[in-house]
Amino acid sequence: MEENTTRQVRRATSRDIPRLMRIFGLARQTMRADGNLTQWAGGYPDEEAIRRDIRRKVSYVIEELRPESKAQVIGTFAFIPGAEPTYRRIYKGRWLDRETPYGTIHRIAGDPAFQGIFATCLDWCWQHMPNIRIDTHRDNHIMQGLLQRHGFSYCGIIYLLDGAERLAFQKIADVERLRKDAKLILPARCRALAERYGFSVNKIFIKHNRSNWGSCSSKQNINLNLNLVRLPSELRDYVILHELGHLRHMNHGPEFHRLLEALCIEQMGDRIPDRPLHEALRRRLRGYGLV
Repeated sequence: MEENTTRQVRRATSRDIPRLMRIFGLARQTMRADGNLTQWAGGYPDEEAIRRDIRRKVSYVIEELRPESKAQVIGTFAFIPGAEPTYRRIYKGRWLDRETPYGTIHRIAGDPAFQGIFATCLDWCWQHMPNIRIDTHRDNHIMQGLLQRHGFSYCGIIYLLDGAERLAFQKIADVERLRKDAKLILPARCRALAERYGFSVNKIFIKHNRSNWGSCSSKQNINLNLNLVRLPSELRDYVILHELGHLRHMNHGPEFHRLLEALCIEQMGDRIPDRPLHEALRRRLRGYGLV
């Protein structure tokens, strides 16, 4: 990446399709040059497949941003939370984790003129769902090398709907590492926000559950989910402010929401045009999964 550039991930739109088709064509050329002669044959993924991903809101682009220059799309991928039908059966192996919700990366491709496309994709996906599965062709040695370098484990063989074989990989979160990081970061942040906004907190507990990001008890105790350490700082603060607000209002009534909105505006900035700031933050939070 050139100096003074940054990258961002956003949902793809129909306006991106010509660029995406160009990127997929370049990816096929790279595969063929590396000896992978059959993967993505017959023009796959075609334009209809991409339009279908866009309609389902699972197609994303990676943009490179340069000062005083238009953003350039340099990569693309599909990220699909939820069960992948072709992963229900795995042969000659087993998944690392069969129970925890996961997301699947499909149709990843990048402009070969740019480095680190897979790393950018994985960082974004991992933040949203730190339990990721992916499959690749046996001849796709480039992808297999990337998966190995980025901590994926080979799990076995799966078969696509057309019967084609694929090698399956998975990467799961190290919960104990998340717990250690959470204990270092979350109580201190919670007490700092409590002091800033005049809340009195009794005890702060770090929990690992799959039902909520946090909770507050009648004893003035606050429970915070260790997964919060994965979130962007503004969403982490939103959850903490939400639980602090319950120290005054143990419900989700109008007074609670007025307080939460005031706290969010004070902490993060002005209102946004189409909805209250705390509702926008809550909506963003829904895009992140618990492990």
